[in-house]
Amino acid sequence: MSRIFVRFLLILTMAVTAFAGIAMAERPPAPREPSAGIMVLPGSDQVLRIQKALAEEGFYRGAINGRFDSTTEKAIRAFQKRERLPVDGRVSDELLARLETRGKVERLLLNLEEARQRETAAARQALLSQPETRHLLDDDKVEKHAGPNDPGNCLDAPTAQCLLAHAVRDAALEPKVERRDWALGEILTAQAKVGLVGDALATVKKIRDVRLVLVALGSIAKAQAAAGRFDEARAAAAIIPDVEKRVDALLETAARQVAAGVADGALETLEQTIPDIESLSDILERVAASCRASVILHQAGQVGRAGQTLQAAYDLARAPGLNGHRAAALRHVASAFAAVGHTREAMDVLQDVRASAERTPILVAAAAAQAGKGDPEAALETAHSIEGLRYRAVVLAGIATEQSKQGAQEGAEETIRRALLASSAIRLPYAKSYAVGRVAEALIEMSAFDRAATIARDIGDDRLKAEILWRVSLGMAREGDASGAARVEKSAIQATGEIIGRMNRSWLFADLALRQKMAGDLQAAWRLLDRGLAEAGKIQSPWGRGRALARLAVVLSDLN
Repeated sequence: MSRIFVRFLLILTMAVTAFAGIAMAERPPAPREPSAGIMVLPGSDQVLRIQKALAEEGFYRGAINGRFDSTTEKAIRAFQKRERLPVDGRVSDELLARLETRGKVERLLLNLEEARQRETAAARQALLSQPETRHLLDDDKVEKHAGPNDPGNCLDAPTAQCLLAHAVRDAALEPKVERRDWALGEILTAQAKVGLVGDALATVKKIRDVRLVLVALGSIAKAQAAAGRFDEARAAAAIIPDVEKRVDALLETAARQVAAGVADGALETLEQTIPDIESLSDILERVAASCRASVILHQAGQVGRAGQTLQAAYDLARAPGLNGHRAAALRHVASAFAAVGHTREAMDVLQDVRASAERTPILVAAAAAQAGKGDPEAALETAHSIEGLRYRAVVLAGIATEQSKQGAQEGAEETIRRALLASSAIRLPYAKSYAVGRVAEALIEMSAFDRAATIARDIGDDRLKAEILWRVSLGMAREGDASGAARVEKSAIQATGEIIGRMNRSWLFADLALRQKMAGDLQAAWRLLDRGLAEAGKIQSPWGRGRALARLAVVLSDLN
């Protein structure tokens, strides 16, 4: 072999070796294999997202490049250890989903906390802005008690005042602020309903969450209106510093006035409310309030003005600036048209509403208006256009009641059959129980007590079942069927015993007592109240007992 050829081979070998070295240097590193043996490609989007999520959690401080390395694995292991997961350092879809879901939840909680702080600051500023409400922000919000509260003597000889006094003491024993505020809100509403407004304001001062103080002021005004003390209700509403809640309370007062036949007073309340409605910054809230006002005006005999108010609300609902809330605004308008009996206009507005959730309330209101006007065929046609079976069944039950009142018994029976058919296809247990309960309620209104009792026994919810059975028994007793009433009462007592929580049982008897009072059967109302008091006396939780005593106090006041 010539010397030149040998030199050529040597140079070629050196060149190949050099080029191989260059290629090795330029080649990306081999994929790192996790300890569990899973291959993850470099630059993986999955790894990139995991690195970002781990960095947000504070576990990863390396480069966010989508490449799996020892730093990424260590961060995964640390996260798994904290979350008490199997510690294997693996990259997986499950790990990514857990990390990203956790991040979303934390961001949501952070946003909620920021919103809570803003709302609290705004509520505090609103309360401080008026001399009438500044005193409600006293620092000492917790009332101390030496020991457990014993309402025994009060239960033996109850008065509304003593029941409510014990309710406040029970609520003060609740250590959790949120639950205590919840109970106090119910109690102060009851105090206002029975006329103890001074006590109600004193209870407001015990509430820690200043946002709920604003709600409480509205509750006091609305409770006054519900009790028929309309001047006091308007005065209570006038001091509410939050415009939206003030409008709500005044509109509730006006609605109660017109329902009580005090049309002039309702119009006077509306005059007080209109400037506040016009000052609402939220367009959707302004539309909703205007629609409520239009219905009240119509009921008060101001038909022309009602139409003008509703048309203005309709124009506002179609104007720019609702930012995705147009369907909700149109729903308020259509429901108002239906409430005043203008079902054709309501259905016209419905054409612009696409979402089923927004359409359903309009269809429900329209069907009720059609049935109330004596047009069951139109009501049935509207009812059958309701997609949700739970709503359709309830509406059909209401139509059957109207048909029965108008003497169309055959039509009512057919509508009941359709309602039961719709109810049987409902999947959600409580929704099904509620729909069947409303069908049974329609049968009670039709005095078909035996059929109502038969249907009630198939209701899955114990509270609803017990309520219907008690109403059937009481209805039979009113009709003079003593043996039937006694028979069904046994089933009612059994169903009541299956209700979880004595507070819920106590509330059941309170509600039944009020129904019997409205039906003119005071003797039965007092017996039911006694049952409610007996249940309340056995409640062990002061929080639950306080809430039960508050509701029973309202019933006691109403019966006296």
